[in-house]
Amino acid sequence: MSLSFNCPHCNASLVAQYLRPGDVCKCHQCGQECSVPVDATSVWQPSSADGQPTMAAPPPPRQVAGQLADRGTRLGAQLIDGLLVLPLIIVWVIIAGTSESDAGELMGFLLFILGMVGLIAYQWWLLSTEGQSIGKRMLNIKVVKLDGTNGGFETNVLMRLIINGFICIIPLYCLVDVLFIFSEERRCIHDHIAGTKVIMV
Repeated sequence: MSLSFNCPHCNASLVAQYLRPGDVCKCHQCGQECSVPVDATSVWQPSSADGQPTMAAPPPPRQVAGQLADRGTRLGAQLIDGLLVLPLIIVWVIIAGTSESDAGELMGFLLFILGMVGLIAYQWWLLSTEGQSIGKRMLNIKVVKLDGTNGGFETNVLMRLIINGFICIIPLYCLVDVLFIFSEERRCIHDHIAGTKVIMV
């Protein structure tokens, strides 16, 4: 039988064999000495030769507010933002497909344009005021400047979206821009241009 407890210095999960509450042991993670608490939990653990505490299986990493957003979450937010256009396209196709006149087709096209303008305006407003698009808000991430403050319209929209969109005319730029997400900083080229990063909320 072993005793499970957390290191008081680094909060690592430890499991000690052949020790009783009050005995002193050394944490395998931070190297500090700590006493086995009286409220340590009894668990079954394979025996250790020296009776020192062994590291328990680490819990899965948690996303913490303020830390860099992971790549999968950023991709998911982009996909959600892209899918928001689908309802507008569907309405356009339905109206154009069921109309027997040019006026009906034109009406469907105008509704699509108005919907796109409204969607873009709302997305830009969210990015300017909160650093979030609809997709980013749903997945609890947001764009901030490197000092953690909101960049507003100039940074979050003008630099990251509009200017970067013009640069995308350069062949292969968009691909390279996206691949920069795999750097240690998890910042795409447009993040470097605007001086931003994407963090968890």
